[in-house]
Amino acid sequence: MSEHAPNGHGASGHASGLFPVPGDGVLARHGDLILLCSLEDSQAADDLLDLLEQVAAAGGDGRQFTSAVADVLEAVDRGPSVLAFGPSGSGLAITVSGGAWADITTADGRRSRASGAGSARATTALRAPTGSPGWMPARSGPAG
Repeated sequence: MSEHAPNGHGASGHASGLFPVPGDGVLARHGDLILLCSLEDSQAADDLLDLLEQVAAAGGDGRQFTSAVADVLEAVDRGPSVLAFGPSGSGLAITVSGGAWADITTADGRRSRASGAGSARATTALRAPTGSPGWMPARSGPAG
């Protein structure tokens, strides 16, 4: 998901990768597509895991995956907190809902936060960084 410097750290000086915090949820990865989901609605979590498998098997990119996740979340009354992301072109597609959030730092040092901000609705954004994400702490719970 990110380019590593020889010391295993991204350009920002932080270790590269995804850093979930402890809590009830599921973290799944298939290729470059990643899903972090709370377990408030186990059926929705199962549906999202199935979706991850289907999109990855079809060779889908981050935009296809995150758009499909947003569609699933729109169909459920009170869905789980979700962070789904993957590469899309030279950027990173992200869908965030509920209490999920992600702080993103690109290889060139730009920072941004994607947050569901407690909303039950999904938010999809396509970030177009000039470099790959250097590090990405993530949480599926109350935004912090």
